[in-house]
Amino acid sequence: MGGFAFPPEQRLKRPSDFRAVFDRGTKRHTRSFILFRAGGGSDLPRLGVSVGRKVGGAVARNRIKRLLRESFRLHWREWELSGADLVVIAKRGADAVGLHEVSREITAAVTPRPRR
Repeated sequence: MGGFAFPPEQRLKRPSDFRAVFDRGTKRHTRSFILFRAGGGSDLPRLGVSVGRKVGGAVARNRIKRLLRESFRLHWREWELSGADLVVIAKRGADAVGLHEVSREITAAVTPRPRR
């Protein structure tokens, strides 16, 4: 499989997996998303996406999911997520962002902040 694939083992699918990340993960807010990050049990990071009806219609929700998955697929190596589980929840107004904005917001949220 190619280096930029997004295989099924990198996806969070079961509600129990989502709940585990919510319960033990750290939470970060961006303008368009809420991110939960927790240590996972595998070598590869996994992504879970949640986009509710308040964000928009089915077309808008599916577009946001595609953008989030594509951003993860392209950048997970840079984000230093080795073995981490990441759940992204879209906020109202997230349907107005493009791929570059999605990538920028998630990069800012998952990269470690320098201590002062």
